[in-house]
Amino acid sequence: MPGISKDSCLDLLHKTSKDILQVNEHVKVETEAVVRLGQELSNPERMAEVRATAASRSLSFPIKFENLESEVNFMALYYLLSFGSGWDKELLARSRRDSAETIQFGLIGMHISGHRLDHHFMKAFSALEVHNYFGIESHVDHELESLPGVTISKPGPLHPLVTSIQSIINETGQALSQEGCSSLGQLILNLAAKSTEGRSQTASAIVEELSSTIPGFQDCGLYEGRQVHFNRKAQALVFALSRRFSGEDARFAFPDMDKITADTGPALAATLRAKGILRYSSELSEMVDSGHALTPGPQERSIRSASIAATDMVLEAMMSASSTGDVTSTVGTFNAHELSLYLSVLIEEGQELHKAPFSGKHITKCLAY
Repeated sequence: MPGISKDSCLDLLHKTSKDILQVNEHVKVETEAVVRLGQELSNPERMAEVRATAASRSLSFPIKFENLESEVNFMALYYLLSFGSGWDKELLARSRRDSAETIQFGLIGMHISGHRLDHHFMKAFSALEVHNYFGIESHVDHELESLPGVTISKPGPLHPLVTSIQSIINETGQALSQEGCSSLGQLILNLAAKSTEGRSQTASAIVEELSSTIPGFQDCGLYEGRQVHFNRKAQALVFALSRRFSGEDARFAFPDMDKITADTGPALAATLRAKGILRYSSELSEMVDSGHALTPGPQERSIRSASIAATDMVLEAMMSASSTGDVTSTVGTFNAHELSLYLSVLIEEGQELHKAPFSGKHITKCLAY
């Protein structure tokens, strides 16, 4: 109805994640630990550290792009393919690169090859090209017991990852053709140029459009009858675009960047658990601590939604603990996504929570992270 504002997809995700806490049987949030962390982070020095760390996580590639569309397209492809952490163990054993390094390696190779990374290239992308660019072996040789010295090639442990990368690239090419766009870069520039009633385009709108238009950006699932739209990769892309271009191009100065939620990858959840904020059920604890892969389902979604809600609660605790009740008075605004990037760093090698109790990341072979 006219005059009634509609909650954005990001508003709904914040609310849904908070609501799920009330029925979440797999993960609980410890309020006292939230308050402790909020107090730790409420002094000006720590807040400045949050902002500096989040800024340091911005994408930076040793590439010269021919124009804005080319750079936006490359960034979009990077976030589209930012998954595969569930195969990190297998990737490291074979190439000494984890999933993030593998994707960077492959995309830089694609760019250097001189191919236009457009919908024609994407629709025709093959499993062989996944191997050639990303260096991932989908098949392994097995020796036949009945014929010593004779081997047969069979799908190996990384075959599902290879087929997933190929499928996402192919499906994106098809979707772009249907939208009449030559590339992801063109699609995003078209979306960024849109305005509603004379107002600038919003981060929420672009996240929603990307997630509904490009299958590889879709990231949702049911939890206790509630549809939860995480849209992790689309949010991360919009955050990166705003960080990279908002100072020089008004189309990327999205007015609702404060709505971007915490990242829902395994690193944030591991940090929050190591800090005593997330408490897993005994069954879930045993699975995560033993390195057992979680299927995309209620347990995995409960971790992701609790991570969003817990990060929002930490932000609220920070504001309550600050002398004025307003975090912005000391270091300027930062959002839940920036805080989650800072917290995620704490379990990396050399940081304070590396190898701390309960700091292990959960493993899920999925397309979201």
